[in-house]
Amino acid sequence: MKTKIQIRSVMGSLRFEYETEDNSWKKTVEEAVRRGADLSDADLSDVNLSDADLSGADLSDVNLSDADLSDVNLSDADLSGADLSDVNLSDADLSGADLRGADLSDADLSDVNLSDADLSGADLRGADLRDVNLSDADLSGADLSGAEFYKALFYGRGGHRKLKKEQVTDFLAALGFEAEGQDAEPAQDQEEPKKEPEDIRIEELTVNGKKYRLVD
Repeated sequence: MKTKIQIRSVMGSLRFEYETEDNSWKKTVEEAVRRGADLSDADLSDVNLSDADLSGADLSDVNLSDADLSDVNLSDADLSGADLSDVNLSDADLSGADLRGADLSDADLSDVNLSDADLSGADLRGADLRDVNLSDADLSGADLSGAEFYKALFYGRGGHRKLKKEQVTDFLAALGFEAEGQDAEPAQDQEEPKKEPEDIRIEELTVNGKKYRLVD
């Protein structure tokens, strides 16, 4: 049986419609991308797009809040300004994606490939970034407060990712550290004896002259 699905903007304007046998949101959005339809500011909230191939798609300013985007291919896609709050993006491929100014607050980004992605100015508050690949990603100006970064990869061809000074506290808090009340004295350079490799648990560290301790 043929089913027609319409994609409308957040204001209700028709952006694209597709009718086919056993239709689904996944089929409709993939077809819209294949045909180069204008999906700017489309309302795709709460839809299931799991395992869809949307590589290179222009989804700027799209509302995808609460959508299921697990295992989706969004490599090189334009998601600038998109609402991706509370979205499930686990195991998705967003390598090279443009996420400038996107709202990713409380999103599930576990095991996501964000290598080479542009996350400048993105809202990542409360996001789950466990096991995420952020190598060569741009995090300048991103809000990382409350995000979880367990086993996240930050190293890539361009070297270690750089965070601005004001982002450091949020990043360390995401790793379980909280700041001590006073600034620490700068550490003096000294030669440490060489030790055999072993599992390390860091309970206190100093960054930008401030002490941080691990909170269990």
